[in-house]
Amino acid sequence: MHSGRVILVVLMLLLSGCSGVLDANTASPTETTSSVTTTQQTSETDTEKQSSSSETAFSEQSATGEMLIEISQLPSGYVLDGESIETRSEVENETAEMFQERGMTRLHDRVYLRDDSETDGAGLVLVSAAVFESNGDATDYLNSFTNSIEANGTAETIDIGENGSAQKVRFTNDRGLQNVVIIARVGNMVFYIVSSDSERYYDSQARELFITMYADAEQRADGNTQ
Repeated sequence: MHSGRVILVVLMLLLSGCSGVLDANTASPTETTSSVTTTQQTSETDTEKQSSSSETAFSEQSATGEMLIEISQLPSGYVLDGESIETRSEVENETAEMFQERGMTRLHDRVYLRDDSETDGAGLVLVSAAVFESNGDATDYLNSFTNSIEANGTAETIDIGENGSAQKVRFTNDRGLQNVVIIARVGNMVFYIVSSDSERYYDSQARELFITMYADAEQRADGNTQ
């Protein structure tokens, strides 16, 4: 199974060719965001609407694995190819510096691969959840990530529930992979999904899976702050 660093390489390959960033986890917001774009302004407004949870809705010990997509929620024909959980109390060196700079306390990633050519779905699905010290840190991360990839694709705000919205970016990277990225914030947690395929975009699959994660995160955030 892939380690956290190999998952990082996978994400770098998916986002290769994007404007100035391969993974928002590896750079500070000031390095990737020099101005406020229209999408960033929209993102800031929408994320404030997404959750009224307090800034401590989630913590370093939160069960992010129960909110991320699990193998049972994917069509048959997918396999778990890698999983990584990193927390501020355990990371070291450059990773520890990145966690500190971003106000991040927990980062949890999973990578699934389609192992059956007959399966209807993207060749690769990556899901990630990042917990931060505050809503502000989470919003900075979301904006940095979105602004970094939207320059090479098409970005829009999509509905993901009765009161929720998320940012979706579609782009083809320099390796010819067609990627759909959906990202949103719930309280002090940011999570996203990347569906990637060499043949076409899988918008519907990415949205349906993301809605599942979003609804679970909203429910848990409400429960944590009652």
